[in-house]
Amino acid sequence: MQIKGLQNIDLEKMAAAIEADAGQKLLGLREGLEDAKAGRFGAVHAPRGKQSAYENRKLQAGAQRIPGGLLSPEASAALQTLLERGAPSKVAAINQALIAAAH
Repeated sequence: MQIKGLQNIDLEKMAAAIEADAGQKLLGLREGLEDAKAGRFGAVHAPRGKQSAYENRKLQAGAQRIPGGLLSPEASAALQTLLERGAPSKVAAINQALIAAAH
């Protein structure tokens, strides 16, 4: 699969613009853009169902999966409370809680 809009793009110009916006060189940027242009994207590197026994036990005990790891059952319950109180998303709830905790 390829994204047609990437087929005719000058990858070096795109990389230079991204790095100028970021204010620094970004390792792997050009390779990533080349992969996207070639249609190599969206790969799953850690498929669900392949988690460890430890992770399974934590999930069964009430932990919750979030990007980057697992929330403890207590944190998962707190997150659920924040969502029920109107937080628009998990990320928004976590951001609000972290900011509140810092003050």
